[in-house]
Amino acid sequence: MFATSGVGTVAWVAAACSVGLSGAGSANNSSDASVVADATFLDALDASVEDAFIGNDGSQDVVDSTAAMEDVACSGLRCNGQCIDAADCTSCVGATLQCIPQGVCTGDCSACSDLQNTPMPIQCFSCDINHENPIGTCRYDDPSQFCLSGDYVMTYAGGTTGYRCECTDGGICPGATQVCTPLGQSMFCLTCGEVTTADLQGQSCQGGGMCQTNTDTCQ
Repeated sequence: MFATSGVGTVAWVAAACSVGLSGAGSANNSSDASVVADATFLDALDASVEDAFIGNDGSQDVVDSTAAMEDVACSGLRCNGQCIDAADCTSCVGATLQCIPQGVCTGDCSACSDLQNTPMPIQCFSCDINHENPIGTCRYDDPSQFCLSGDYVMTYAGGTTGYRCECTDGGICPGATQVCTPLGQSMFCLTCGEVTTADLQGQSCQGGGMCQTNTDTCQ
């Protein structure tokens, strides 16, 4: 009861008990010493409950705890420390890649891993049927899985089929580890190391460095 009601409940209990102990409305004539002792105990209890809720710096710990619980209960994604009601990270400024297992948006995938702590360092982007509006996710460094596999089926919003993003306008790709390269009749953004008929080795990556296909990195 004390832990959930806070300092106000303890103060109320102290006031109620002190009325009985002082003899108001009672035939019991307790000694002054007993009254002082009981009052001292209640004061100490009141102070201990207050300390549990108020930090040494005067801050309300209970408020911080509530905020932490709300963050843990985030039903959307965490973008720059804030919970957002979104299905992907396209609206998260500076952190458009979604680390799906952790439910967070990130600027790169270096710290992303699954629940078994297996790294998911590859930056992957899938676009709509018009090769626009990219959605970024962190994926495994595995040539049999998206996006290194080159298979974009069920990789776009709502599990729909995704497509490679076009980069005909100035060679701009959404991913730092992507290369803008000719493929068929157009120019597309491919992630360094992605399975493709195009030769990505040694090509310039969007975020700097040259694509090293043997390590799936830009150096």
